Amino acid sequence: MKQDLAEKTIPLEPEASEQPVNNLKNGLRWLTALFAGLFILALAVQLLRGKLWLVGPAGVWLLLLATIISAVASFVAERRSQQGTIAERKRLSSISPFTVVVVALTLLGFWLRVWGQRNGLPYIIPSDENLIVDVGTRILKTGNFDPQMYYYPSFYLYLEAIVGISHFIWGSFTGLYTSVNDLPDKTFAITTAPQMYLWERTFTALVGTAAIPLAYIASVKLWKDRRVGVLAAGFVTFSALATEHSHYVAVDMPTATLALAALWPAWNIVEKGRRRDYIIAGIVAGLASATKWNGVTVIALPLLAHLLRQIKTVPAGTAPLPWVGRRYFTPELLITLLATGLTFLVTTPYIFARIKGYSDAFGTNITKYRLSTVEYATDTPWLGNLQTIWQDSLMLFVLGIAGVILLFLRRRLPDLLVLSFPLIYLLSINGYRLIYQRNVLPLTIYFALLAAVFSIWIFDRLVERLPQIRLNSAAKRAAGIALPALFIYAVMSAPLSGILYGDNFNAQPFSYDRAEAWLKTNVGPGPLKLVEMRPQQWGDYPNTISRAIDNGANDFPLQYYRERGIQYLAINRDRVAGENSSGSYPELLQPSLIAQEFETKAINMPGPAFTIVKTGVTPETLKLQHPLQAEFGSYLRLLGVNAGPVKQQNELYLPPKGEIKSGQDWPHFKAGEIIGLSVYWQVLNRLPQDYVVYIHLQPEDKPDTNSASRDTQPFMGVFPTSQWKPGELLTDTPNLALPANLPPGKYNLVMGLYQNDGKFTPLPLADGAGSITLGTVNITK
Repeated sequence: MKQDLAEKTIPLEPEASEQPVNNLKNGLRWLTALFAGLFILALAVQLLRGKLWLVGPAGVWLLLLATIISAVASFVAERRSQQGTIAERKRLSSISPFTVVVVALTLLGFWLRVWGQRNGLPYIIPSDENLIVDVGTRILKTGNFDPQMYYYPSFYLYLEAIVGISHFIWGSFTGLYTSVNDLPDKTFAITTAPQMYLWERTFTALVGTAAIPLAYIASVKLWKDRRVGVLAAGFVTFSALATEHSHYVAVDMPTATLALAALWPAWNIVEKGRRRDYIIAGIVAGLASATKWNGVTVIALPLLAHLLRQIKTVPAGTAPLPWVGRRYFTPELLITLLATGLTFLVTTPYIFARIKGYSDAFGTNITKYRLSTVEYATDTPWLGNLQTIWQDSLMLFVLGIAGVILLFLRRRLPDLLVLSFPLIYLLSINGYRLIYQRNVLPLTIYFALLAAVFSIWIFDRLVERLPQIRLNSAAKRAAGIALPALFIYAVMSAPLSGILYGDNFNAQPFSYDRAEAWLKTNVGPGPLKLVEMRPQQWGDYPNTISRAIDNGANDFPLQYYRERGIQYLAINRDRVAGENSSGSYPELLQPSLIAQEFETKAINMPGPAFTIVKTGVTPETLKLQHPLQAEFGSYLRLLGVNAGPVKQQNELYLPPKGEIKSGQDWPHFKAGEIIGLSVYWQVLNRLPQDYVVYIHLQPEDKPDTNSASRDTQPFMGVFPTSQWKPGELLTDTPNLALPANLPPGKYNLVMGLYQNDGKFTPLPLADGAGSITLGTVNITK
């Protein structure tokens, strides 16, 4: 029987001299697998836990480099080895060094796009991210697939929703979430689910990375030159603009990737004209349209490809223009349009059911883009859009413009196809005065192709004119690798520096986090603090007043803080600039009051600059509604109490803006309300034990009866009394919830401290009493 030698596996006996090579080959295989596994594991840790605890960022770089080096060495050893099957040899011969380089560029590009992707979290820096993430959360919670956010078509929203739901399922198994209620219904500026953003940002990074091999494939398909493909892939890898916008949950980089992906089936239309190519091109165009509205321009690629196909197939001796005009509208063209439309409708299914929502959002966007008067709006948008590309890489821009000129003059079929999309896309966005860098991403990706094809063209022209240089084969191979690498470095070194700076910048702690960490470490939960931050960042951390939406600390003079015992302020310096230093900021930012400053981009730190102000609160500056002077042993001095109604059990009560009247009568309360208590302590000496603070409500005529009580660790248990430091001024909030059936009348509020030792050993006052009456309150109907 005749056997197929291509499938037959016959081990060839190695000679003794070949054994070391075979051992090296096997060892390199395992080493490559080890390095690649560790590299993937490190990235998985980045995704799942949000930090590179395995080896750190520098270690990931080293793992990537080791993976690439060992892979190349393994490839060389495989090629040199004489042992193996016929199938193995055939497989190895099909792998070119260009493929190895593109794989290495893809791995490098992916790492550049996931490094620093925690930028700002839990604060959401790009304003559109929360809109997209909230869509997936809403679908998960309600089961309703209506995105209810119509600024974008819904294809990419659904993809990110799948990622978000997958993350929630993983989080449910790992204990990160107990129910869907752990996810915020709506996010603005800050999120309580940062890990979900990390997953969804990683998906965008994957989509952005896909543009690297796609640039190689498209270039090779169009110009049949792998050198062009490698250069194009390299230019995309080191695009600072493409890297930056692959970090976020946004539709812009996916649109650019789809615009590039459409080149492959479009050129197949020109070359082969198969119906499946028309269908695939239509599907890709439909997906681009369903990702971002200006993605509809991708339909130009199959439409022009169809035209070029007709021109290519004009019979000899026939006038091309009339022939193409009669033949252009064919069933294949209709198939492409149908595939585009159906794909768009399937991936944006609510377009007609919510036509008003989509039209209103679309109109709002158009108005904003065309009529905006912000500083980055311009009356010459075409120049502003091109400027965005040369700011990304001046050399790439120059080479890309040269590529446009070259392709226009050559007028070959692939040249015309590649030129069509950037020109049409540029025309489509030139009606907008508002210049967003991310809108230019499809142009940037196409400029990589244009720059690559011109670079190889001019290189070949120069080589033809150089005198013949005699080099051995090894030197020629080395030059073939070294010269393109040096050229890529010369063109893209500036963008790569921008990427490294940007990724390292994004990986730094956000200024909000740095200010928060300083306050928690150096101040702690005891003193009152006002921070110009959002409350979600602080959660239930005691004694923190968040003022992020209004004017923040600027609303109140220094005296206000000193009288109420607010000892520290965290001031956002961007607010100071926005207020033109009006209000109380000049008084609060006196150099003598500044405790700590956090600079921003001047020293490579993200976020606004923050200044921590110590207001100078002392027992003498306090002005309390109910001042008291009582000492508990030689440890604590009770300075007094502020009291009033609050809505939440752990809500901090402070007297409103205005003069505080000391020694005033206690306010009246109703049954079911909560008495807000701010109790001011001065620590005299360190307490040897942890004590429980109790508040008892006792009828005035029945002092032994507790009608309501609260026995808790101070500061919600996060700051026990044994950690209180001598000299500190602390404010505890042992608010008391009144029973709904509490009879009207006069009640005494009694406070004391005891050890939780089973014997309720009290901390006595200096006069020997075990408790102190804070005041008398009236309970009314």
